[in-house]
Amino acid sequence: MSRLKTVGSLCLVALVVLSGCAAFESGDSGTPAATSSTDGPATGQSNGQTATATQTPELTPASIDHPSGWNESGIADGLEAYHAHYEALYTYNSFTRIERSPYLEPHQTLSSIGRYDQDAKLLDIAYNVTENGSTIMEQGEYQSEKQYYFMNGTDSRNFEHAERYSYDSYMKHRTNKPYARSGPVYYAVSDVHYDGAERIVRDGETMFEYQSNELQPNGTLSFVPPVLGETTAQEFSMTTIVDGDGMIRHIEYEITYTIAGRGTFTRTGRLEFTKLDDTTVNEPDWLEDAKAAS
Repeated sequence: MSRLKTVGSLCLVALVVLSGCAAFESGDSGTPAATSSTDGPATGQSNGQTATATQTPELTPASIDHPSGWNESGIADGLEAYHAHYEALYTYNSFTRIERSPYLEPHQTLSSIGRYDQDAKLLDIAYNVTENGSTIMEQGEYQSEKQYYFMNGTDSRNFEHAERYSYDSYMKHRTNKPYARSGPVYYAVSDVHYDGAERIVRDGETMFEYQSNELQPNGTLSFVPPVLGETTAQEFSMTTIVDGDGMIRHIEYEITYTIAGRGTFTRTGRLEFTKLDDTTVNEPDWLEDAKAAS
C-alpha cells in the first residue's frame, strides 16, 4: 500500500497554457475515453492500424540491448531515460500526443489531443473536460511560428492572443521538455517501480514492455485527481512501452485509491505518442474568430 501526498495546488485547464502542468491520461472506471477518428483509437494503436504485440520468449533479458536509461529490471537511470525520450521524439517532423488527466474531482476528466508539425512550426491542442462522461468545458490552443491563440468555450467562446511565444520554445513546453522535471513522462521514469521488461514486436517495430504493480516509496502526485484530503493508494498497475530509441510510445495504468472520509475510487489512464511523421496540423474552426478578436 502506497501513501500519496495531497496535491497542494490545482492545475486548472485555463492555467495549462502558462503553467505547463500535465499528468497522465486518466478517467474514472467505466467512463469512455475521448477518441478522434483521425488519430486512431486511444488504445495504443497508431495511424489507424491495429497494434499487434508478439512476445519473443526465446530471448532472455541479458541478450537484449535496452533503450538508454532502461535495463532488464526497469529504470537504470531516470534522467537518462527522461532525456532519451525527448531526444527521440524531436527527431520526428510531426507527431500526435494524446492524453487525459484528472481534473478537480474524482469524476472529472481532462482530455487533450495535441498535433505538432515541427517543419511547418504549427501546433494545435484541443481540450475537453467531462464530468461523469458529460462535457462541461472546452478549450483550445493554436501556435504558429510566433503567434499564439487560446480559446475558452465553457459557455460562449472567448479568446486570447499573444506574440511572446516562439513555436520551438512553446512546443517543448507543451510536450514537457524538462523545464521542471514534471509531467507524465517524468513520473513514469521516477515514481514507478518496474518488475522487468519483455521484448515485443509492435506495429512491426521491436519495443520493450515494462510492467509495474508498485509505486516508489514517495509515490506520485499524478495518478489521482488533485483532491484535498488524505489519499491512500490501494492497488496500482502500469504498463509502459518504450521503443529502441528510448521514446515512450505508450503508458497505461489503473489505480484504486481511498480519500479519507469520501470513499474509494478507481482511475485508469493513458498517454500516447502516435502518428509519427504522419500528423497534419489544421487550423481549428475557432481561429478566424480569435484573429478577429485580437
